[in-house]
Amino acid sequence: MSILYDQYFNLTELFCLYLLMENKNIVLGWWTFLIVVSVFNIAFIGNYYFTHSLNNKQTFVFALAFIFAIVCAIRTIYPTKYTEKTCFLNTKFFTPFTIRSLATIAELAYITLCVYVFIHIIELIHQYSNKEIGYLKPYVYAVIPIIILAEIFSWSGSITEYQPWNIIEEVMWLVATLIFIVLSLYILSIIKNIKSQKIKSVYRLFTIAIPIATLFALFLAIVDIPMYVNRWKKDKKLEINPIEIKTIKDFVLDFKEKHKLDYNKKINDLQQCRKIDQSFNEWKQEIPWLTGYFTIGVWSSFAIAIWYKNNS
Repeated sequence: MSILYDQYFNLTELFCLYLLMENKNIVLGWWTFLIVVSVFNIAFIGNYYFTHSLNNKQTFVFALAFIFAIVCAIRTIYPTKYTEKTCFLNTKFFTPFTIRSLATIAELAYITLCVYVFIHIIELIHQYSNKEIGYLKPYVYAVIPIIILAEIFSWSGSITEYQPWNIIEEVMWLVATLIFIVLSLYILSIIKNIKSQKIKSVYRLFTIAIPIATLFALFLAIVDIPMYVNRWKKDKKLEINPIEIKTIKDFVLDFKEKHKLDYNKKINDLQQCRKIDQSFNEWKQEIPWLTGYFTIGVWSSFAIAIWYKNNS
């Protein structure tokens, strides 16, 4: 896993160096590209909303997609590393605290969108076939507390600067994604021979969504989670008297030591950028996941909302 992780970022760095040679130009080019994409995203969802007739439920779904898109646009302009308190731009308002708060709202909006539409799919299948799969609903709803926990872990990591919190956060996202994948595969196996056009629409949605979700899960497992593990190891090497972690007892001891903090001071630290940096070395590990997040992530919210509008 560690070898795959190292090779992934080595290849990413070499490819970027081949394209633009100068490190800062790479990051500025990436940043500009994402801003352009974000402008397009906001224009698209705004135009769709005002040029289509939506009922109350459809408006709710599009509101969730819009919240996610607008927050992603803001985060695109102000990239931030919360745990390290590193900002791309020098700003007094869009601090790590503000950006993390907006990210929490957006991610809860996105997962609410996914759950809401998934429940609709379960009810749609019952309506247009003789398949009763309401027993799947508790598994779908279980995703919400999982992601709420992920947000709590993210805030814990941002405040304490203790990377294991971020590792657990990503694991929670992986678990939630796997739940959606397994449920989608199960539903596909049930509806594959049903001729109803509405059911066929569900089938087409899942045949697109499952591969994308699978790639996301693989990315979390192979790239994102190992990234935070490596950061934790790097932090351990910088400690003056590090606790060597070989057992659970060692981890608990390390955990207690790292949480003997002045939490008021730590929260205040989140409200200012400790470092302003636009270098490639600072952002090279963030570029892959932020790019996918602000493009495919936003587009997927649009796709889900539009599918719901056409099938409700």
